[in-house]
Amino acid sequence: MRMSMEQLQDKIQRWMRIAPQALKEALLKGAKLVTKEAQSAHLSGPKMPRGLGNPTRATLAAPSGRLRRSINERVQVSKDRVIARVGTNVIYGKVHEKGLEVRGHKMPERPFLRPSIEEKKQRIMEIIIDGFMEAYNRG
Repeated sequence: MRMSMEQLQDKIQRWMRIAPQALKEALLKGAKLVTKEAQSAHLSGPKMPRGLGNPTRATLAAPSGRLRRSINERVQVSKDRVIARVGTNVIYGKVHEKGLEVRGHKMPERPFLRPSIEEKKQRIMEIIIDGFMEAYNRG
């Protein structure tokens, strides 16, 4: 289908109005993938023994499951950017993720979010591209 320059400009203008919402939806979908990966691959199953850390395959399954349930995602839209965040409000989540010192003892790094992002990075990019293409086709 051929378009005139004016038609193309109109389509691009429509697309620019709906693109931020399409990106927000795509990023939220991608963030949910990261959450599920962290919960199933790193916050379930046998607990890693005390004092050990594994930067890619740590499992931190606790009997209460508090950390696993606390993983959440949010997407913020501002005038010039859209940001997706996946995290936890449980303080020891940060300690495990980064391997910090607690009460004079160095906790080993047991990341659960960073490996999950790395694992899902390619799929997230596909979701974003698909979201943009769908928005463009709608526009």
